[in-house]
Parts: sequence; structure tokens; C-alpha cells
Amino acid sequence: TIKFSVVMDGDDIDIGDRVHITATFSKLSPLYKSNSLSEGIFLDADINELHSVTKDSDPFYTFLGKLRLYIKNVVFSSSKDDPAGVINALVTGDRSHISDELYAATKTVGVTHFLVVSGLHLSIVSAAILLAAKKLGFKKRIAIFIAFAAIALMTVICSFHASAIRSAFMSFVTLSATLAKRKAVSLNSLGFAITV
Repeated sequence: TIKFSVVMDGDDIDIGDRVHITATFSKLSPLYKSNSLSEGIFLDADINELHSVTKDSDPFYTFLGKLRLYIKNVVFSSSKDDPAGVINALVTGDRSHISDELYAATKTVGVTHFLVVSGLHLSIVSAAILLAAKKLGFKKRIAIFIAFAAIALMTVICSFHASAIRSAFMSFVTLSATLAKRKAVSLNSLGFAITV
């Protein structure tokens, strides 16, 4: 069984449906090869024929796909082109809407890591939640559990991308240290994330 993402016209396939297809596989584009390999993508493919569709969608993938699609529609309704593509990548981890030119430029400058959900983004989310909870009068313990839930949700929305999982573990360790009234040490957090 292969899980794949596909761009199609029409409403024949719903997110999470099971399909039988005939496809032609090809080598990865040199521009995206190193990025694709790091994400576990080893081949590119063109769909030649769709044989059948089983409409017993996997509920988890259906929910996840529709949530990601909703976020993408909201982002693209407010902005267009590369700005929307970058925002979509930062929220959902989907970089497919970033132009080749922008991606090549970020690769040349060496800042492609800003286009994935990482520790920087989860730290901003955690800090924003803790600050908002403090302003609203929540206890610190409750605010931390809300931050845990938000980090877990972002990891799910990003389809459990490796950088998001690593960052989530580090964020959990840092926030847990606060719960245990201990000082968070970045090397301990990193070591724990690597071990897990």
C-alpha cells in the first residue's frame, strides 16, 4: 500500500478514498531532489488511468485532509501567489504552492528550513498561547496544557513531518520543565528529542 498526494481536476476522488491507478514513475526533479529525499519521497509519478475508487474513506485521513484544505482555502482567500504559499507552508507544512523561483532563492540563501514547521514556529505558537492565557487570567498549568494541545494539533496538521515531530518533542520537554518548576535546558530537550 502506498500513500500519496495527487493534484487532480474534478470531484471524482475524496480525501482518504482508496483507489486503483495506473501510473508512470520517473526520477525526481534535480531542483527538488535533496528536499524530496529528506521527506521520504523517492519517485515522481504521472497518473495515466484511474481504474476504481472505493468510497470507504479512512476517517483520520479524511479529517486531516479536509482540515488542511480548509486552512489552505482561508490562506489563499486572503492572499495570493508566493506570500500565500509561504503562509500555507508555515501552517500546514505543504510547500507545493511555493514557486520554483522562490524555492530556488531560499535554497541559494540557505533558509529553506524557514519554510517548514520547526522549533521556531512552535515556540512562537507556545509563547503566544501562554501570553494570551496570562492576559485572560488562566492559571499557568492550564495555559501549558492548552499549548500542549495546540502543538499536537499543529503536528497532526503537518502530517507528522519529521521537523514538526522533533520540534514538538522539544517543546513538550521545555513546557514540562516549566510544569515541574525546573529550568528548561536546551541540550536536555534536544537530547530527549533525538533519543525519542
